[in-house]
Amino acid sequence: MKKIILSAGGTGGHVFPMVALYEGLKQEHHEIMLITDIRVEKYINNLNIKFKLVDAVSPFGKKNFIYGIFTISKIIKSIFQSYKILKKFKPDLVIGCGGYVSFSVLIASKLLGIKIILYETNSVLGRVNKIFSKYSSKIITGYKDPIKLNKKYINKTFYIGQLIRKNILSTDIDLKKIQQDKINLLILGGSQGANIFSKSLPKILKKLLMKNKSIHVFHQSNNKDKNYITEEYKKIQNMKNFSFDVFTFEPDIQKYYQLSNLVICRSGSSTLSELCAIQLPFIAIPLPSSLDNHQYFNAKFYVDNECAWLIKQDSDLENNLYNKLNYIFQNYNEEISQKVKNFEKIIKKNTLENFLKLIN
Repeated sequence: MKKIILSAGGTGGHVFPMVALYEGLKQEHHEIMLITDIRVEKYINNLNIKFKLVDAVSPFGKKNFIYGIFTISKIIKSIFQSYKILKKFKPDLVIGCGGYVSFSVLIASKLLGIKIILYETNSVLGRVNKIFSKYSSKIITGYKDPIKLNKKYINKTFYIGQLIRKNILSTDIDLKKIQQDKINLLILGGSQGANIFSKSLPKILKKLLMKNKSIHVFHQSNNKDKNYITEEYKKIQNMKNFSFDVFTFEPDIQKYYQLSNLVICRSGSSTLSELCAIQLPFIAIPLPSSLDNHQYFNAKFYVDNECAWLIKQDSDLENNLYNKLNYIFQNYNEEISQKVKNFEKIIKKNTLENFLKLIN
């Protein structure tokens, strides 16, 4: 039995793979603790997971003197918090999955001489993982040859694919059973919600409904936009071929996956890998401000393999998204079935088992 610290924070894209790994390690009777930050506490509060919160801040934030002083003091504090947790827990191994809380945890690990493994879920090596590549014993990746991975570390790099939570993998999706004369559209704005989706989708859907399309929308919103988007959908609810549900963060997102036959989403690695695993076709709209444009490259992988569609968030977003949805509606059977077949070609098998072998 080993004592292992998992470290990830910031978004569901960093934390959810660690939840999947936590589940696998527990089955092998290791003693596990997750270190994360307060922004993702809501994702894990209802899970049977042992975790500690660190008051972390990004070392790559705004470039001004006042913020710089604030950042340095926060980072020192979070390193001290991490050091105390590690000193008390005495782990044999620390696994970092990105997010700036990992920066503090990995610094503390280095100070204590604890072995480090990195897991990169994105198509672009994250900045924290890039810094600690030199000091890690292994670099495990969700995408093959992630951008910005230094070639001199290739001998300790292992491509195993994306870790996905057990409850997602057990989700049964049968697109043939879902009404094919009606699009059940799931809109996912990422773990923080997407304001641009709330503003654009009602206008786009109204135009489609005027062409006698039949749509049910499941729209994930942030708390701030929920009332707004609900009122906007109510304005078009009198059209007999439209209905909707608006919800905020949902830990059991698989219940919406099961009811949907098309998804519009951001391009976090966790979301895209889950949709790929259950073979649910999606239109990706990458967050343009994502660090190193990693969301674009995440989505591009699936588009290059003809598994998804990609729409850029720019001044033509509404028009381009309308045209794409209209095209998919008109060619539903052919387009959806082809995407599902192409998913089968790229799904990596036994990801969790291979990860556990590398750890052991």
